[in-house]
Amino acid sequence: MRTAPGYRLLLPVGLLILGTGCPSRPLPPTTGTAQAEARSPTSVAPVAPAAQAVPPPAAPPPPAAPAALPPHAPMTQRELPTTEGQIALDNLEGSLLSMQKFAQVRPTDAVIQNRIVQLLCARAQFRGTLADYQRAAAQVENALRVAPKAAHSFVARARVRAVFHDFAGAEQDLAMAEKLEPELRDSTAASRLSLSVAQGRDETALATYRTLRQHSPDIMTTGAEAALLADRGELAAADELFIAAQGHFRDVSPFPVAWLYFQHGLMWERAGRLSRAEELYAAAVSRLPGYAPATSHWAAVLAARGEKEQARTLLQALTQSADDPEYQAQLAALLTDLGQPAEAKPLLAAAHRRYTELLATHRPAFRAHAARFYLGIGGQPALALKLAEENLRLNRSLDAQLLVVEAATAGHAPARACAVADTVSQRPGLPDPARIVLSRAYSACQKPDRAAAILGPAAERAAAPQGSGPSPAPARG
Repeated sequence: MRTAPGYRLLLPVGLLILGTGCPSRPLPPTTGTAQAEARSPTSVAPVAPAAQAVPPPAAPPPPAAPAALPPHAPMTQRELPTTEGQIALDNLEGSLLSMQKFAQVRPTDAVIQNRIVQLLCARAQFRGTLADYQRAAAQVENALRVAPKAAHSFVARARVRAVFHDFAGAEQDLAMAEKLEPELRDSTAASRLSLSVAQGRDETALATYRTLRQHSPDIMTTGAEAALLADRGELAAADELFIAAQGHFRDVSPFPVAWLYFQHGLMWERAGRLSRAEELYAAAVSRLPGYAPATSHWAAVLAARGEKEQARTLLQALTQSADDPEYQAQLAALLTDLGQPAEAKPLLAAAHRRYTELLATHRPAFRAHAARFYLGIGGQPALALKLAEENLRLNRSLDAQLLVVEAATAGHAPARACAVADTVSQRPGLPDPARIVLSRAYSACQKPDRAAAILGPAAERAAAPQGSGPSPAPARG
């Protein structure tokens, strides 16, 4: 089962523009509250003589107020109302069409060009349509051609460069935009923060997120802080923040809520808590049907738990709407597991062909995903190791390190696997799946004592009675 090293860029490139602008969301209705009677003293009927008095029937006691639920996630639609997901997706499509029509009337307006890029990137992010990123790149070229000195042209290019992992170029574009229009600094701050996270400058990003949470918390920044803490192995603190982030939602758009539940699910999937991850992924897809990354991970968790037919149903629908080869490869692997290699073969060929194209045109953005493909059903561990090593040079995250360990172990490079494993083992709060990967590496380089020691806590939890602790997830690949 795979996890998602490709989601290091925590704030989706199009997400912040998808809110409705509604200043607040309706509060859930209160129930069980006794209603006070508005009776004046003069309205009370006179009391009949005692001998003739007939006591009125006793009024039933007011219903008890329901016990307050402890903080939890995911919240229900009643607890945290959002617009119906398909309506929100239709609105996204409508906004994109409207902006494209405006661009025909005002072709040199860089603000409109930038808006189109934002909407294309948002659709790509949530629907898994890589072709939309290519369309966004073409839109940027057009913006710079018709408005080469407009700040918003550079903001648009920064967005696309970040998508394709040209982080230095994205920062240069933001600097140029701010130079041309200094008043844009406030609006580009979130982009700069996301670039810091994507490049591993976690301490700087964490400090900023904490400051924002103390002064003006919102669902996105609180969720991003939680995701960073999860990357560092601080699962209890991250879980608390993921839950708290729901209370900072002041809109009705389902996009931020779905994103939050997806990030929360990733944390628990990586920690081996598959039932918890499944609950959160299902909630994300319930808020936003067709949310591609969440659907993919939900299917992976279902397959790992033996519910392969349900996983296949999800992936077959996903591959009909998304053009990301990762989903084709995932379905091919599942069909192979189900004993249907003939159905898997064309999907596997299509994924291989597409990854070859993407590595030729946008290698930095897709080498980690391609490495996992070739490490798994793609069947080329040597190429997987080459791509994983390239990725590690620019990305020092836990996922990137584990990818090298896995690829080196599978590619018969045990010395390299153990060298990186030694570095990874120093990280605090290693999740159980990571311990399993490291243990396999140490076994491959003939260090059984080290393999047993690093596996120890994970093995104990795996042997514990059901419900007493998390179970380790199968290794990726």
